[in-house]
Amino acid sequence: MIKKILSLLFIIFSIPSAICLSNPALDDYSAGTFSIDLHLGIPDNHSTIDQLYTSYIFTAGLGSGFAGQYVYHDAEADNGGRRIKSTQINILKSEHKGLSFMIGSSQTELVGNYSRTDIIAGVQGTVYIGSNTRAYTSMSAGPGITAYSVAIGYSLTPNTELKLNYSDLRYKDLAPEVITVKVPYGGIVYRF
Repeated sequence: MIKKILSLLFIIFSIPSAICLSNPALDDYSAGTFSIDLHLGIPDNHSTIDQLYTSYIFTAGLGSGFAGQYVYHDAEADNGGRRIKSTQINILKSEHKGLSFMIGSSQTELVGNYSRTDIIAGVQGTVYIGSNTRAYTSMSAGPGITAYSVAIGYSLTPNTELKLNYSDLRYKDLAPEVITVKVPYGGIVYRF
């Protein structure tokens, strides 16, 4: 187990930038497998309850080690109280149990101002750290956005998991300065 934790820490700290918040909720990318992640949080910028961060992720196994994924994020930025909305469509490829690579498209909008589309690529990892507990990390990069996400999940049932996440996103070229969103959040994952 120490080797697994050290491997996960290596992944977390060895890649310098990341964007995708889509942790691999599916263990198996077989055709017909699905997961839904629903998350809420309050950005680390003195936001109030009416400025909740919301996120949902739909992942569908396509077979042959591939999965398709749709990701939606809505958050308030740390600097200036501006709202960021982002959608992603990704293809994931499982390379090893608990390790996936992804490529996709990210549409990001600074609400009321500007939007941009980027091609993104990254890596996602999962490791069991207890009988019902997993650690997650997600990293990827695109020309206009970088970020990372770490999470811990506790399985309530074989198909339902509670997750606590922390994400740090940095958006470039939406405003003169880099826009940052740092958000702790929690949620539930359902697999079927």
